[in-house]
Amino acid sequence: MIRQTIALLCLALWGLASACNAQDDSAQAQGRTYAYAFANEGGDDVEGIARLDSFIQQRLRDAGLLASGRGEGRVEVTVTHYYARSDGARAWAGIMAGRDKVASRVRVLDAGGGVLGEFEVESANATAFGSTAGLHEKHADEIVARLQQLP
Repeated sequence: MIRQTIALLCLALWGLASACNAQDDSAQAQGRTYAYAFANEGGDDVEGIARLDSFIQQRLRDAGLLASGRGEGRVEVTVTHYYARSDGARAWAGIMAGRDKVASRVRVLDAGGGVLGEFEVESANATAFGSTAGLHEKHADEIVARLQQLP
């Protein structure tokens, strides 16, 4: 009797979780998609900034926010500050090599060019632990999270 009750509860919970996931997927499908523009005004590490751009695009794609064409709007990400210690400096000097920091200004426009939202995102890594790739991921995730909060 107890086993049957537990089995029924497990099935009920599994069904509820499946229904919630289906609702999340349909909400994602109804969400806006954006064309993407990226500009660098904040650093001279061309390779590092290109990797940051790739991380942001991938996170937008993973979240279903990146349009394959024009999209229903446009996201403009402008890097205003970029400094990442080299892996060698991080290993040898740690915190004494300075802190990694990325700051971006993000503008979200509708299809007609009207501003839906503007915000700034700043990510930093002040410790010797972590990596530049980790900082890029963190920054991209923060941008996506803020976009998903827009009405």
